[in-house]
Amino acid sequence: MAEKVIVTQQPMKWYQFAVYFHLFAFAVIYVVQGMMHLQGLLYGFGTAEALYTEHPTLKQVEVIMAVLGFAIAVLSVISRQLLWYFHPKAPAVYLAVISLAGCYHFIYDGLASLVIGLPIFTVYDLGGVISTVAIVLMCRRYFVNRSELFRKSEEK
Repeated sequence: MAEKVIVTQQPMKWYQFAVYFHLFAFAVIYVVQGMMHLQGLLYGFGTAEALYTEHPTLKQVEVIMAVLGFAIAVLSVISRQLLWYFHPKAPAVYLAVISLAGCYHFIYDGLASLVIGLPIFTVYDLGGVISTVAIVLMCRRYFVNRSELFRKSEEK
């Protein structure tokens, strides 16, 4: 007598959230963030020029962060498309996007600290990095459990 095998499909709610909302939201947020860096709006109106006068290289940090913000936005859209088509590289790209986004403020505070000469790190920076590591580990596990979905596209 043959055994009856019951195949259960893994829930895909996180995947649907990432594909339909999360990555689009990241793209919009980081485009806005990049534009704010380019225009010096993070410091309030009028304050940026005073800071740039005292620390001229801070403007370069702002440009670097704007480029990084735009890169995260582009990678978010690319990641979304890769996930949509179950591309084998999709999980790795998605985890890279989450990692970059999670460390964005930490990177900014580090660069700004070097320019200004004062540490401006906060508990939020450390918390952001720790929570990013936790989220990346959970997402990695999520994709490992669903790895057969991403292998199928390799076989085509």
